[in-house]
Amino acid sequence: MRKIWMLFLAFIFFSYLVACSNEKKSQVEGNLWSFDPTKNDPLIEDNMEYLLSSYQEILKGLGQNDTLVIFEKTRLLVKLTDSMHQMPISKDTLVQKEYATGLTALQFELEGMVLEQSIPEIRNSFNMVTLHLLQLLGKMGYSKKTVYIFNTQETSKEEQEDGLYWLSLNKKSISPYNYIDNEYVSAIKILQEN
Repeated sequence: MRKIWMLFLAFIFFSYLVACSNEKKSQVEGNLWSFDPTKNDPLIEDNMEYLLSSYQEILKGLGQNDTLVIFEKTRLLVKLTDSMHQMPISKDTLVQKEYATGLTALQFELEGMVLEQSIPEIRNSFNMVTLHLLQLLGKMGYSKKTVYIFNTQETSKEEQEDGLYWLSLNKKSISPYNYIDNEYVSAIKILQEN
């Protein structure tokens, strides 16, 4: 009877560990971004289009390890975010404040990326830019185009939330972090479905 009792306790403990690890992963992903369609504003959507197209230009430079293109496009995006701060976008002051806060965080990350000296540092900084842009798009309920979220596959499934992220407007994309391997990978999520 005692062996059955010990086996039962081991099974419950194992089930608890599995449940905790799944909960931890979903909590981390949930903390990275959330999508709020109630704050959607057509004027903000138009601005997001410019941010996304400029972001894609940086992504191309990163995929080619071309620091000249990366820094040039990043400086242009810094200027774009700076000018977006000046425009009154929404009648809702709370949405306007969240939009300005998101732009500021994105701008600071972009300015930091320009100061990096090596490709690994630039990649890590670009990952942070991606996460801030992802948060901004989600908070503002961007829905004009479908935004696909990608994650590097170098990490194990348990540590995937620690991988490097990038965004695309296509379902499949080549990782900008691994320029040697030019294989297309599928998105792990869609912004509008989170």
